[in-house]
Amino acid sequence: MSGHPLGAAHPGTLPKLNVYVDETGDRGISRQSSPFFAMTALMVPAGMPSARVVHVIVPKEAARTAPGMANRDRFYNYTTRLLLERVAYTAQQWEGGPRLAIVRLGHVSGMHHADTAGYLDFVRQRQIETWGVPWQHIKWPPVWMGTDWDGIQLADLHAGLLNCALSGDPDDEACAANLLLCKHQLYRSRNGRLLGYGVKVLGNTSFVTGRSWWEKWSVA
Repeated sequence: MSGHPLGAAHPGTLPKLNVYVDETGDRGISRQSSPFFAMTALMVPAGMPSARVVHVIVPKEAARTAPGMANRDRFYNYTTRLLLERVAYTAQQWEGGPRLAIVRLGHVSGMHHADTAGYLDFVRQRQIETWGVPWQHIKWPPVWMGTDWDGIQLADLHAGLLNCALSGDPDDEACAANLLLCKHQLYRSRNGRLLGYGVKVLGNTSFVTGRSWWEKWSVA
């Protein structure tokens, strides 16, 4: 996947794509914290039937060994970066033509979101290699809003479906029943691949792919 140089697409030339982001789980990595943290983006062009969803999932076992992830701010910032990279690709490859993603994230208590925006802008300006991520397909900067916004509440519902599935017994497909109902909305690569695209797992992917419902979820 390759993008265009930063700034190649003028914001006024692309149709808008509303993106709402929420999370599930906590950012702590102690063994008393939630077993995973995940961020979900709901991408809506004009109506829900054509919406797309992206999930980034961070199992805490992976976070405990990843450099810098013990710091809650870095943990959140890096997870947000992984999510927005996929938002940018989804907007670039949108069926019917590229879009400009207007990103609104749910406000997180205790986070300095201006610092997050600064880190993301540092990445966006190619100060960190992101292998051709088409950042120009995200209107800058993203904004953090109250979680009472309707769009963010809808993103929260999708995050909740993911939480229910990941919190259930890995051998119990029933815990993912509602998640599977929404699988048609997941962003996939042009050849239909889900892992790494609409679903990104940090570390050992078997945290997700080892579950009884993964095969059904991964097939379009």
